[in-house]
Amino acid sequence: MTMTDLGKLAEKFAEEITAKASAKAYQQGWSDAMEAIGKTVANAVAAAQLAPPQSPNNGVLPLFPPQTKVSPFRQGSDMGKLFDYMKVNQGLTGANLIKGMQASGINIEERTARTALHRMKNRGYAINEGGRWFVK
Repeated sequence: MTMTDLGKLAEKFAEEITAKASAKAYQQGWSDAMEAIGKTVANAVAAAQLAPPQSPNNGVLPLFPPQTKVSPFRQGSDMGKLFDYMKVNQGLTGANLIKGMQASGINIEERTARTALHRMKNRGYAINEGGRWFVK
């Protein structure tokens, strides 16, 4: 064997070692990543199972799922305030809607709120089911 042959053999051997080390490192990195993802998912599932369901309506679940509808009313108007409040607090009676808004610092008169509720109902933005109001 000549020195050139030994050099080529050593170079080939070094390439094989580098390729195997790279593959092993990649595999280890992949395994670590999958393990981290698995732990994250397991923790999220455990947290979701332990956390009580959140309901803005004092434990009363709405008949309809919460809407993400953008308010069709002018922002800051009484109807807009009422519509935005109803999106978050669906299934409340008219009296509880008004009390809740006033307790939250939203100034609205009772007669104004009741008029707004009926106008929203007539325009198809809200419905009244058994005395409880929902965003349509």
